Amino acid sequence: MNLNGLKLVLSRLGVDTTHLQANSKGQVLIHCPLAPWLHDGGSDARPGCSIVVDKTPSLFKCFACGEQGKLADLVDSYAELTDNDELRKLSMDLLIDDKPSLLSTLAGVRESLDDWVYDVAVDKPIVLNPDMMSYERFPLATGHLASSTYLFDERNMEPENVLRFDLRYDPRQNRVVFPVFDGGGNLYGAVGRGLTRDVTPKYYNYFGFAAGKSLGGLNHCQGHPKVLVSEGYFDISKTVSWGWDLGFDSVCTWHADLSEYQADQLASLDATIVFCYDNDSAGNTGWERAKTRLGGVCTLRRLTPPISVDLGDMNRPQFESFVKPFC
Repeated sequence: MNLNGLKLVLSRLGVDTTHLQANSKGQVLIHCPLAPWLHDGGSDARPGCSIVVDKTPSLFKCFACGEQGKLADLVDSYAELTDNDELRKLSMDLLIDDKPSLLSTLAGVRESLDDWVYDVAVDKPIVLNPDMMSYERFPLATGHLASSTYLFDERNMEPENVLRFDLRYDPRQNRVVFPVFDGGGNLYGAVGRGLTRDVTPKYYNYFGFAAGKSLGGLNHCQGHPKVLVSEGYFDISKTVSWGWDLGFDSVCTWHADLSEYQADQLASLDATIVFCYDNDSAGNTGWERAKTRLGGVCTLRRLTPPISVDLGDMNRPQFESFVKPFC
């Protein structure tokens, strides 16, 4: 997004853009719009929030409160804190870039903002304030018909696992939301899955969370001698307790690729790592990359599911039969 388009967006957040300029690195410094809620003392005395312009997507980072992500995330956070429906709409427009209101608001500036997972695979994640996942903003998934129907009827998940993973519902975007924690229970971000087939994007990362920053499910690892690695959060949230009974912990990498940071996390678990990526081109490529990053560091194995089947599709007898060769 260019500087003029950024000014239009920031002005909607109450930012004074009169003298806004980009430095030689293409960065704009502003007073953090989230300061009244997230900063100690409720203020940002000196501009401490940096936004990179002329990038797709535009990225922001506040060095005081630690918030970071896409410009759409900044707008979304401000919209939630001020309960502003117009800004919620603008946030979605910035995310998918195909709404007429965005084109009129930004006076014809058109960007491609769909690439919401940017390359921060080797960066350590930022620990977030737990209030970002408050039950007021993201109520329990079991309390809403749309999300509970999806989880129980379509995904056949057990109620105890829905509660164990603290799955939430986002009524604004109609998504099941998976909070992401590290092994110590610190909040790193959240991933939302749309409940309809035509939703774009199907998965949405909240609070600037990027897939390569953390393994999903680390906070549920119990020190078993084997760790089952799958692609998605549905896989592990459905099967985690079944794996415990067979001596497995379960984590996911969010897609069929293992970042260097995730590889370091797996190596630190001191366990046999059993990859269960899907039996397709992406899964096979992901397995080869995993061997490159972990070969010689960990004991690696691969379980190959039937074509077009993943862990999240299995019932308990099928799962037990599938993993028993490694028990």
